[in-house]
Amino acid sequence: MSTAHINHRKGGKNLLATLWILGSVALLLAVGSPVCPASVFGIHADRQQHLTNAEFRAGLSGWITYGPGVNFEGGRAPDGRASAVVQSLRGRQVSGISQRFSVGRPGDTFAELPQPGQPGQALEGMVRVWLSSHVGAGEVRILLKSHGPAGAMVIAKDTLPTAQAAKGRWITLRTRPLGSSDGRLQWNSDEVELAVEVAAPGRVWVDGALCGARYSASFALGNGSFEQRGS
Repeated sequence: MSTAHINHRKGGKNLLATLWILGSVALLLAVGSPVCPASVFGIHADRQQHLTNAEFRAGLSGWITYGPGVNFEGGRAPDGRASAVVQSLRGRQVSGISQRFSVGRPGDTFAELPQPGQPGQALEGMVRVWLSSHVGAGEVRILLKSHGPAGAMVIAKDTLPTAQAAKGRWITLRTRPLGSSDGRLQWNSDEVELAVEVAAPGRVWVDGALCGARYSASFALGNGSFEQRGS
């Protein structure tokens, strides 16, 4: 095989590698997440729940605010993106924003509920938050709640301690399974709620809400490096 032909093949491989890297970087920038791009695919694309005004381009349309803290408002983040924003001047009073969707009915994204005692569809929620440089110590939380005849139950959650968190950029939060629910649809669910709560002084922006079926492999396995025998 000629040297020119070998160099041509190497050049083609290098071009493909370069395009792959550029594509990954573009995806990372589009999502605005400091985490690995692979984590973006924790939610099945074909099983993603439609959320009204998920990027807050229409203000807070489709969302409700709650809590004793200052209400969220529609606005723009420092990078110019439409978002929901809250600025609290008092300690750790909770300011919440949420949206519900129905489950277990014909036409719903998740129309089938499990039988009592059986595992239901695993769910995951994602959202991006931007903390201003003046955000004090507190928390930002993302939650998934199952609503049924017995009331609401938190099935998945993630908490961001604001004191140690990066400021001035988008941070992606993803719910983690909670307790015995394992982040799954419950047999008596009527609705599922995606909520974000801010309990910290300062200004916080929220954008890019997602919710849907969770990849079972999107969470770390115990003893994944096999360094502990029998674990």
